[in-house]
Amino acid sequence: MSLALQTANAPFLSGRNKLINGSGLVAIRAGATIGAAAAYAGPDRWFANASNVGAFSQGQNTTFNTPDGTRTAITQTVVTAVASIATFSGTLIWNGFDQRIEGYNAYDMLNKPATLSFWFYGVVSGLYNVSIWDQGGANSFVTQFSYTQNPGIATKIVIPVPTLPVGLTVPLSNGIGLIVRIGALNAGTYQSSAGNLGTWQSGGFVSGPGQANWAGTIGNLIGVSEVQLESGAIANPVFERRLFSYEQFLCQRYALPMPGLAIGQCYSTTQALIVVPSPAIMRATPSFIQVGGAPSLTNATAGSVASTGVTPSIFAANAVELLVTAASGLVAGNATALSASGCYLSAEL
Repeated sequence: MSLALQTANAPFLSGRNKLINGSGLVAIRAGATIGAAAAYAGPDRWFANASNVGAFSQGQNTTFNTPDGTRTAITQTVVTAVASIATFSGTLIWNGFDQRIEGYNAYDMLNKPATLSFWFYGVVSGLYNVSIWDQGGANSFVTQFSYTQNPGIATKIVIPVPTLPVGLTVPLSNGIGLIVRIGALNAGTYQSSAGNLGTWQSGGFVSGPGQANWAGTIGNLIGVSEVQLESGAIANPVFERRLFSYEQFLCQRYALPMPGLAIGQCYSTTQALIVVPSPAIMRATPSFIQVGGAPSLTNATAGSVASTGVTPSIFAANAVELLVTAASGLVAGNATALSASGCYLSAEL
């Protein structure tokens, strides 16, 4: 292939999307209502925060309509309404759709312009906020897009991002490099002045004046799909739709679902070591996230013993070792199996 042809095709090469699971197709967690506590919920890699004011649910939508056909999406639906934008004063904030990009995946974006594109749907027309932070919100880019509802059909939004300054706090490490937010609400600490919209500025801001209050009525919904952040001043019209198995693999660096059974060995009557294979190298030593009742261990009589705690003890390239404790009932030296269906290991940013 000639250099000229390679250059012409460069925007269409794989690996350009800095976001993971921008389609919302991978969802190891169930959707959740987000109120006083922030959490990862619904489709993988998407964080949510309602910051002690009102509440919304975040989850996966499999019937999201675009002019190109039906897509999966990430949606947020108002559960406890916030009547006025003025209520989002001080540090009270809804983050909207929020993805944290690892420094290793964002460092090469410095000193280049970027483009953020996505399909958007909401039931409230008006101005919506988009922001990008560096680590800790030392610097931020905030802009707004004007949205007019087309009932039942999403609208394509393209946001040009000016050159990312080399002074942004984007480490060449596994820490946070950039944070992308779509649809955030704040009328206080995190609201940018109108004059600073569309530029990089010092400090962490997520919103601008005149924003639409999509939080104002129970049942109001916003949704995004095919969210893509890429280097370059022109948005690629073709969303980078990776194979599901590969997208899932990328997600497992940050959140790994527990297998139906994980095998290990008891080394006392109250403790066992369990090895969980990991197809991806997890970003960091994970935490065990319990979902539902306590996981259980098998004992010598093929019965089960409820665990009283599960703690990752050793983190390796292809496996995580868990220290599992129980009140009693295990036999030192015996093999055992941990049943922790629905639980997962989290190394999220």
